[in-house]
Amino acid sequence: MKALAIRRGGGLLYGTNFSIGVQKLFRLTAELAKLEGYQFSIAETHHESKLDAPSGTAITLQQIVEAAQPGAKVEITSHRVGDAKGEHIVTATGPDDVLELRHDAFSRRGFALGAVRAAEWLAAKEGAWEFREIFDQL
Repeated sequence: MKALAIRRGGGLLYGTNFSIGVQKLFRLTAELAKLEGYQFSIAETHHESKLDAPSGTAITLQQIVEAAQPGAKVEITSHRVGDAKGEHIVTATGPDDVLELRHDAFSRRGFALGAVRAAEWLAAKEGAWEFREIFDQL
C-alpha cells in the first residue's frame, strides 16, 4: 500500500491505533523497555466480537519491548469480554518491584478523534507515514 500511494502521488497514514493516548503509551513503553533485569508481559482486553487476538496494539507494544530488549520474548495475554472498549497493560517485573503502564479506553471516541485529526493532517500530502511518527504534529 505504501508503494502504491507513493507511485500514484497519494497520501497514506497507517498505524495499529489512532488514539493519542495509545501513542503516548507506545512512547512510555519504549522508555520502560530500556530497563535491564526486568521481565515484560502485555495483557489486552477488548469486546467479545473483536476477531483478532492479540490486537494490533498489543503486537506493537510487544515489538517495542522486543526491539529494546533483543532476544526477549514478551508474552501477550488476550481477553475478549462483553463490550470492553480496549485496555492494554504493559508489565515490567523485576527482582524487587513491578511497574505497569496502562491505557484503558472509556469509549471509542478517542480512536475516532485521532483518526479524524490524522485525516486532516494527511489532506493534500503525498507520501506514506506511520501514525507513531507524526501524531505529535496533530
